[in-house]
Amino acid sequence: MALIQEQTILRFIAIGLGITFVIIGIIFLYIYVFSIPLIIIGSISIWMGRPKKKLPRQEKQDSVLEVLKIRYAKGEITKEEFEEKRDALTEDDD
Repeated sequence: MALIQEQTILRFIAIGLGITFVIIGIIFLYIYVFSIPLIIIGSISIWMGRPKKKLPRQEKQDSVLEVLKIRYAKGEITKEEFEEKRDALTEDDD
């Protein structure tokens, strides 16, 4: 009789431990499944939110020339003014 009681108690302990480990395993699974995508999404959002590098001198000058062309196309400046300013901008490179 005592042997049967001991075996029954050991089975209950084993079942209790088994259920405990299953619950802990499920908890860690959820932590793993949700933490990896959050880390990836967080890294991407941080990378996308970084300030952009400043334009190098050549790209800045090209953008100034584009503005100058637009102003000329709109008629805000004359052809002589356009050529004068364009020559002044391109003269800096030489």
